[in-house]
Amino acid sequence: MSRSMLVLIIIGLAFPLTAVAQQDSTGLVPGRRVRVHQHKKQALVGSFVSLDSAGIRFVTAGTDTALVPRAYVTAVDISMGTKSKAGAYALRGFIYGAVGGVIIGVAASSSDNGEFLDYGAGTWAAGSGLFFGALGAGVGALIGSGKRTDKWDPMAWPTVAVLPAGPQGTTLALGVRLRL
Repeated sequence: MSRSMLVLIIIGLAFPLTAVAQQDSTGLVPGRRVRVHQHKKQALVGSFVSLDSAGIRFVTAGTDTALVPRAYVTAVDISMGTKSKAGAYALRGFIYGAVGGVIIGVAASSSDNGEFLDYGAGTWAAGSGLFFGALGAGVGALIGSGKRTDKWDPMAWPTVAVLPAGPQGTTLALGVRLRL
């Protein structure tokens, strides 16, 4: 293969990358709540301000502005609002209520003396387990509806980027990030 053909192939592959690197396909808009994960550091949460070749800039608490260089960013999550924990707490309440109900049912069946309504330990355990399980699920759902947590959506962070580097962007840097 001739050198001119090799140069044309390299240039042909480089131009689409520079065009893609200049587009903002992240869906980030200023003011949106983001969580930035850094390599071997705690994640930072704040309101997005800007994304440029230097890094991602956002406002953390009050008026504190943070700039995390692109090289240190491992992932960015976008807040999609909040969600309640009613379902998780209802499940916990059902399990706790059912276990307690089975114990109460077995204890209540041992007091039968063979007269009216003598169903046996299994029937008492199943019935009271279902009753107290349903009661526990209701109480758990009420408690969980008051507990809210953020719902985060991972953003597609660019894995290949061609960025200006050096004084006044005179040189280009090619960065590749692999996740295994």
